[in-house]
Amino acid sequence: MVGPGTGLGEAYLVNVNGAYEPYPCEGGHADLAVQTEEDFKILEFTKKYIVLSDNVENSRTNEKELNRVST
Repeated sequence: MVGPGTGLGEAYLVNVNGAYEPYPCEGGHADLAVQTEEDFKILEFTKKYIVLSDNVENSRTNEKELNRVST
């Protein structure tokens, strides 16, 4: 998304006189909606990156494979 959200990183865009302006919203988690081959490649890269990264979320789980990615 483009622009600040409300702590959840969500915003929506509105076309105002030919320019898009972001507005914050209470979006919550949203699944990464795969629609194209490029989206699928991004999803697979993201899942692999998360599993292999050394972050605090990975230290809380023993998962070796992700079934979904949310934003």
